[in-house]
Amino acid sequence: DELLFNKQQMPEHRYFVEKIVFKDYIKVYYKNGNWALIRFSGTEPILRIFVEADTEFEARELILDWQHMLGV
Repeated sequence: DELLFNKQQMPEHRYFVEKIVFKDYIKVYYKNGNWALIRFSGTEPILRIFVEADTEFEARELILDWQHMLGV
């Protein structure tokens, strides 16, 4: 929570970023139409990473970027 919301630390982005939204989640919109959403579960001690990309390979790469940065 501290790392993501207070320090607003992000992985190195592999695509150009269009915008980043900080609410009770973080959503990164990339200029190529891909996106990543990171949020803590409200009911469980779980951090969820959701992504949408043009290909499965790109989606997996985005997930790995966040996992690596967060150490999970």
